[in-house]
Amino acid sequence: MGKMTTNINLTGHSIVLIIVIGLLCACNSATKKEEVKKIGSDTAVEKTDTVHIAKILPPKIFAPPELGFKIVGYMLDSRDSDEVAEKKFAQCNVVVYACAQVLKNNVVKVIHPKALASLVRRAHRNQSKAFLGISGYPSEFKIMTKSPVQRSKCIAQIMQLVRQYHADGVDLDWEFPTVKEKTDKPFTLFAKELGDSCHVNGQYYFSCAVAPGINKAKRASAIDKELLTGPWIDWFNVMIYDAYSIDKPYVQHSKVAYNSFYYWLRVRKMSKNKCVLGMPLYGRPSGIPQRGHVLSFKRILAEGGNPYSDSAIIKTNKPISAKNTARQYTIYYDGIKTVRKKTYGAKRFGGGIMFWELGHDVDNKYSLIGTAVKAAKIKGNNRKH
Repeated sequence: MGKMTTNINLTGHSIVLIIVIGLLCACNSATKKEEVKKIGSDTAVEKTDTVHIAKILPPKIFAPPELGFKIVGYMLDSRDSDEVAEKKFAQCNVVVYACAQVLKNNVVKVIHPKALASLVRRAHRNQSKAFLGISGYPSEFKIMTKSPVQRSKCIAQIMQLVRQYHADGVDLDWEFPTVKEKTDKPFTLFAKELGDSCHVNGQYYFSCAVAPGINKAKRASAIDKELLTGPWIDWFNVMIYDAYSIDKPYVQHSKVAYNSFYYWLRVRKMSKNKCVLGMPLYGRPSGIPQRGHVLSFKRILAEGGNPYSDSAIIKTNKPISAKNTARQYTIYYDGIKTVRKKTYGAKRFGGGIMFWELGHDVDNKYSLIGTAVKAAKIKGNNRKH
């Protein structure tokens, strides 16, 4: 009995302890709930703050999707786009408005806004990309690129125009920065900054027109190696033409494709997919004054030229010059066979082809752009989806 009593007393004591412990736990639990509420409230603030911080983080910079083999067609800014057949916009997967101008006081202006708006509409209607070309006098580029502030102001204007006209990218046509004039480094800085601006969230493309790299590469040496292999410029439109002479006859102004590709790809180590081979849709004479004697491919054929040849005899109504009384001259151009051959080479060694300019081509079976499209074995546009 006594043992049982002791057990009962102990059990009673245990019950009291249990009750006390229960009360303490309840108090602790209430306190913890308050702490949880407080912590939850703080967490919400932290989450809110985190979201707010995420909004002001710098955007990612990367290039838009690759376009595959590029067929780039420039169109002169003063040209009414209605002069260019609709199929040209479908055959090219990039059409460049050439160009908005960098003017005095760091102003970037579209001289022919209706032409640009029409070009963008027609390119997009044919599932092609529309680029805003940027050009101007070398002296204005030199002034603008000296200062980071001036570069920034210029780039802001360019990007505003891209958005305003719903373009897909920018093509920089500075002819030309040089080491001698010390515009090579400013050009590099400007190109990198403009490239980054285009590549914010992978939204816009950025291409650049460059010299062919012949004649001791005076105009090409200013293009820094980091631009050729780095992420800023998506591709380079190599202007493989205009290698003419006003003194020497028989100089074919666009027969320098091999030497140009060798220079850019082998000597300068340009990335293959960035090297776009430029071809002229016009002809030049040699050994005589150029003014009045440079003709479009369309005009050359109208004057009796052979579309498969690379030269033609052009008759004139008056003497060529005061010193040259001849009433005819030889003009040199890229005919169908040459365009086909160059396209094969670009497919093998490069990343695309480019034409200056769309209004110079014919719209029939002798079309040089049409020839290139067939040679590249492309049906319509060559696009990556």
